[in-house]
Amino acid sequence: MDLNIRKRTNIAFSIAASKEVLWKCDLLPANNDDVEEEDLEVHPVKNRPERLKNYVERIIPAMQARQFQSHFRINRQTFEVLVPLIDGIINKKTIIGRNRINTEKQLLAVLWILATPDSYRYVLVYIY
Repeated sequence: MDLNIRKRTNIAFSIAASKEVLWKCDLLPANNDDVEEEDLEVHPVKNRPERLKNYVERIIPAMQARQFQSHFRINRQTFEVLVPLIDGIINKKTIIGRNRINTEKQLLAVLWILATPDSYRYVLVYIY
């Protein structure tokens, strides 16, 4: 873990523990608005990571055959044969909950994860 993050975590923990002690000793004022503002400064709200829009629709079809095989460790013709085979297995007729991610995207994500040492988060930025 980064040293600055570790320091911030220790400071935040110390502040939280101190507030708890002060509150139990009735030394902390009843109005906690200032405390909440301090919490926001110590613990900034995390934003969702930026994702690339339409990567599968725009970038992957434009890839050269070598580039496709380099990324996914499978040639495009074999991939095209696999998509309908897998679609028949994982395609559900009833959709409950979130919209289903199409089979092509699911297969590309799995192949990318299996073919590279990239993390799940890294792959999700591109595929979904």
